[in-house]
Amino acid sequence: MRSVLATTCLMTAVALACGGGGTLEGKGADVPTTGAATPPPASGAKLTAFAKSPDSLKIDKIGGSDGALKPDGTMDAAFTLELDGPVVAVFLVTTDAAGTPDGNYQWDTVVAMQEMPPEMKGIVKTGGMTGGIGVFENGQPVNKPDGSLPVVTGAHKYDVYVSNTGAFQPGVHFRMMAEQPDHTIVKSPVATY
Repeated sequence: MRSVLATTCLMTAVALACGGGGTLEGKGADVPTTGAATPPPASGAKLTAFAKSPDSLKIDKIGGSDGALKPDGTMDAAFTLELDGPVVAVFLVTTDAAGTPDGNYQWDTVVAMQEMPPEMKGIVKTGGMTGGIGVFENGQPVNKPDGSLPVVTGAHKYDVYVSNTGAFQPGVHFRMMAEQPDHTIVKSPVATY
């Protein structure tokens, strides 16, 4: 009996060392496998519509810094955004006609010393280095008091406001981007101002 148990243990160890493992049929349990862990799949958020709002530069909803969610006397650029979450942050960037960020301007809901997601770090490193975005739904702010976003799930139609920096000129291209919980980025269609 002892030799059967020893042989079974040895065979199991060899099978696992050779890349065995995975799901045990009918048991629903996972047995560890060798190799690096696989990152979780993207969560499937979508930015389905993005456009300049008719009231752009005719309305004052926010100030220019993180958490400045009250009017400051300067007319704001306004856009409409439809998204289907989950997302944890949104970004507005200037782009070329194809939608590649040009590095000239960025606004976002990443605040203070929060780090940018990897795909956005080429432009700036932390949220405090950018202008803020006011995200409103049905006239009410969605942002937290510091300007960041709560985790947004499901489908939403937002009005998005950014302080006028002079970037909002005819022919300039813009794109919204959103960070998913796994820190990957999804992108909207390009809008031309």
